[in-house]
Amino acid sequence: MNIKIRTIAEDILGRRLTKKDGKEMSGIETVEKSSGLKLPPVLRDFHLLVGNLDMFICSFEQFVEPYIKGEMLVFLEENQGVCFWAVNIHDTEDYMVYQCTDMETENLEWYSEEVTLANFLIILMYYQCAQGGYEHGSAVYESNFNSRDNYLQFLTDITVDYKKVVAHNGLVIYQNGGKLIWHFLDGKGNVADTIFVSARTATDIKELEIYGFREL
Repeated sequence: MNIKIRTIAEDILGRRLTKKDGKEMSGIETVEKSSGLKLPPVLRDFHLLVGNLDMFICSFEQFVEPYIKGEMLVFLEENQGVCFWAVNIHDTEDYMVYQCTDMETENLEWYSEEVTLANFLIILMYYQCAQGGYEHGSAVYESNFNSRDNYLQFLTDITVDYKKVVAHNGLVIYQNGGKLIWHFLDGKGNVADTIFVSARTATDIKELEIYGFREL
């Protein structure tokens, strides 16, 4: 069983995982039989560990029952059905992740996310919590500050005790216990005009009020 996924999931949840949090092996084997292909080991472990937790599975992006599309094994759908993510069925080790934005065309175009499936799943675990998996959230805006320099200094100051856990494809997430501070980067790599926070509990979000965040 994937120790890293277990450790990160338990850290995000603030508790130990239980058997009820994951899918049964028999269910995984049924999915594999229907798709005619063994799931990548890390995807199998992910579902066995946390496959019954909405926080990770469907709080924003939607994990779907894996299916074959051409030479790709599709496992994830964007929350509005715009994008789909998959791995190549011929991969046997790293399983690089690919994205497609139109599944209706005859000649599908898949674009590499330039990240392995193992790392992609970890990124997604944090992002799912940031985008709704954690119950509490708020934001501050660049327009709240006298200058952009002050805005950027604010970001530096509030993340000093946080660990950067995600830096991928314009998304940056910092974590400290049950609190996430996150933002996007624009096309030039500059911090976008909104800094978000997401928190596991009301107590966690209240700790951020001293920085000007207020629960939404």
